[in-house]
Amino acid sequence: MLGEPSFYGWRREIAPRDRERAAARQQPALVPVAVVAAEPLEVVVRGGRVVRAGVPAPGKPRFDKSDLELRYRGRLLMEVPARAEYRIIVLSTYQDLRWCRRILDPLPGGHPDPKKRLENVVRGLNTNQIEWLLNFELDGGGIGIRWAPVFGSSRPSQRRELEGS
Repeated sequence: MLGEPSFYGWRREIAPRDRERAAARQQPALVPVAVVAAEPLEVVVRGGRVVRAGVPAPGKPRFDKSDLELRYRGRLLMEVPARAEYRIIVLSTYQDLRWCRRILDPLPGGHPDPKKRLENVVRGLNTNQIEWLLNFELDGGGIGIRWAPVFGSSRPSQRRELEGS
């Protein structure tokens, strides 16, 4: 399913030098752009206008609080056990905030090591997915969580480490 790409932005006008080079080769000018949570790609530009950006929209996950199911692109990623209350709090916060890319630690206070607790929640979110399509990680300061779609099929190495112990 194709949708609108999620761009940080692109140049609407290309440099005259690039336009001249493309015209000399009788090809459309290609302008590199950055896509949220994806690798850089090229967008076809003609006459300073973006003509084609064939990037599938990453879409947004959906957490059903009543069934405790996390879904992404129509696929069931995780059935969260009712006893995993911290994961439920994190996923509910994301759902309430319409899956913004980063949230601050939503867990209740009073824990001796909140950063370690957040690390454990993130590990649980990544390793308990049926099909690994979303990656959760701590932000740089360890006070928030970010998510991004996974482009590739390799599972996180943490899962093998946890299953081995």
